[in-house]
Amino acid sequence: MTSEDLDELEATLDATARFIVRMLREQLQASTEQNRLLTGQIARLTEQLQDMKRRLFGNRSEKLQTVAEQLRQRIDPDELTVDGTPMPTEPEERAKQKRGKARRAGEPECQRKRGLRKNISIVLQHKTVSPEQLPDGYTLDDFRKLREGKTLPRVEHVREHLIIQQFVLETLISIDGTQIVTAEAPPGVIDGGHYGPGLHAHVVVSRCDDIMPLYGSEKALERAGYPIARSTLRKSGHRERRNRRIVNRQNGAS
Repeated sequence: MTSEDLDELEATLDATARFIVRMLREQLQASTEQNRLLTGQIARLTEQLQDMKRRLFGNRSEKLQTVAEQLRQRIDPDELTVDGTPMPTEPEERAKQKRGKARRAGEPECQRKRGLRKNISIVLQHKTVSPEQLPDGYTLDDFRKLREGKTLPRVEHVREHLIIQQFVLETLISIDGTQIVTAEAPPGVIDGGHYGPGLHAHVVVSRCDDIMPLYGSEKALERAGYPIARSTLRKSGHRERRNRRIVNRQNGAS
């Protein structure tokens, strides 16, 4: 039945019936409009739910970002590249520019390390080609040296070792045989002590700066070539700390 047929049928009714039919038709239209709105809202919610599922359980690139990532993403567009231009939005180019900025930020530390490396002593060791390295059918006589060879730098740790310093003190005697003069001995921590200032300094630095216990210093010195009793090391540390307190008090008094 079409709307025209309904209008003709409504015209045959009395006034009360027409009023009731008009109200019912308005309610039907309102319900139809409400159903249409709800259907659209359900469609949008379904689409959002599917998007949330894809972000939570889908591929890693589709998952939700953390709060920190979202905040960084808001800050990143305002950052500048090494050249001072705005940071690009493409992920690959953005990552490339960030690596360049990281290298630029770490350049001072690299320069400092290169400067320290120049102060390291260089020990040259020449390695010759062994016959086993030659191709089949060749001998060493079939080759000649190519320039000075290839240099391969390598930072190596040389195990510390102890040495005995023997000071030969020049002794002079006068012609008349009445006077004998001996050269002054180098200054030491203790008059007549068996250990030099360098060893005392090593023990103090290991104890105070490196926080190495005495038994660790004892084992390290034994590996270096000569065992020194722990009690001797303790005396050296106490003596150095006492001298340091005296110097600090003198500096404070002055």
